[in-house]
Amino acid sequence: AREVREDGLVSLQPYKTKIMLKKLENTAPELHPFRPDIFRYNGKIFLLKDRLECDIEYKDNFYFIKYKPLEISVWSATRDEVEDAFYFSFYSLYEDFVLEDDKNLSTKAIALKGRLKKLINKVLDEG
Repeated sequence: AREVREDGLVSLQPYKTKIMLKKLENTAPELHPFRPDIFRYNGKIFLLKDRLECDIEYKDNFYFIKYKPLEISVWSATRDEVEDAFYFSFYSLYEDFVLEDDKNLSTKAIALKGRLKKLINKVLDEG
């Protein structure tokens, strides 16, 4: 037997066990803008000069965040996970390019390093 109650719960009684399930009302994906200007990752706090205007979309049960100026494109099953993937990617670019000596970088890598440095106001050690 199935009954929808006033409080939005659904009562199911298969095999004489009563199961209460909350009716899903808002299953729309969380597509509010993703525009970080400060974030922390792996013991570092990144203070950016401006908000990063990222593209976010939800397709085939995955969230996607893209930031074209740095060629970052990440995806995951949840909003929190995709944001964390973005922070990991930004942190990795910082570690691999900004902290690297120019003599060890290609011309393209030096240009990417320059774009990163223009975005970052300050990087602090957490704690």
